[in-house]
Amino acid sequence: MLPSQELEPLGDLLAARGESLCLVEASAGGALQAALSLAPGASRWFHGGIVAYHDSIKTGWLGLDERVLIEHGAVSTAAVEAMGAAALARCGAHWVLVESGVYGPSGGSPEKPVGLVYLHVAHRAGWRQTSRLQLGGDRAALRVAVTLEAAKLLIRQLRATGGGANLK
Repeated sequence: MLPSQELEPLGDLLAARGESLCLVEASAGGALQAALSLAPGASRWFHGGIVAYHDSIKTGWLGLDERVLIEHGAVSTAAVEAMGAAALARCGAHWVLVESGVYGPSGGSPEKPVGLVYLHVAHRAGWRQTSRLQLGGDRAALRVAVTLEAAKLLIRQLRATGGGANLK
């Protein structure tokens, strides 16, 4: 678990803008939500999220089209973008962050090796970005690395969009 000071800039930026965040974790098992909720004042900007570990949660609760999973798999650009759109429509937050990856030690393939992670960040004004990362380490190390990378990605986007004028 990351120390809360690593995540404080994220909360400070969101709180200063009066904006909020919702998470969808497809592989991290709640690690991102646990880390973010440790930050002081998190209730001002963190709405919560869903751990959509099993495909039935992705298709049922999030409404992800089963064809996306069949054609692309849960660890894909198509899946994280679709889950992000669904979460934005349902959670009421300004921002959504979606994570999906292969944490191992098994389950990897040549096309999707262990350590492959997709992060998707979107704002309800229509702005969005998806990143594909290849990280190293065991399951525990990957969860910490993904939490840090996700926070850094969102912090960069919050700083780049300033007061929200650059979101469209």
